[in-house]
Amino acid sequence: MEQMVSESLILGVLDLTLHEIADDIFGGYCRGAGETRLDIECSKGVPVVLAPGGLHNAVFSPHYPMPEKLKGRKVYYHDIRFCVRMEKEEMILFADIIAERLSKAKGPVKVLIPMRGFSEIDLEDNEFFDKEAPQVFASALKSRLKKGIEIEEVDANISELSFARKAVDSLFFMMKGH
Repeated sequence: MEQMVSESLILGVLDLTLHEIADDIFGGYCRGAGETRLDIECSKGVPVVLAPGGLHNAVFSPHYPMPEKLKGRKVYYHDIRFCVRMEKEEMILFADIIAERLSKAKGPVKVLIPMRGFSEIDLEDNEFFDKEAPQVFASALKSRLKKGIEIEEVDANISELSFARKAVDSLFFMMKGH
């Protein structure tokens, strides 16, 4: 995607999965993909709508082992990969990183925060759910973002149709220039 944005082949970005940032920090499954996340789309000035999908966890496997400092945390198993729940301190750290990168944006940016969870496993009836994490992230991001970047808290889980509609409508509206 970044290459296509840099070649002006993409005129707007809907980026709903930022979990690589967590993996990059903790050496997870998608490490290396997070250290430049958001750089290209922010530098090219295209409209960007993003959400912290998957940012509530880092993903590990036998090839990418979980660091000792994360032992004892909530874990969700997929297959040979497993997700480790991030805590409030990490939510603040991620907000810092995202705010710093978004501050370089040359075009319009809108952040949608799903206040009822950042993935399908982050639902209220799941033990992986942390009711306070979205608010901690939202508050930290709001206090750090430069003026002009819109943040909207959405009363939905990121996996709900209402959230998807909000994201698509937001990007469409930005691309139309309204």
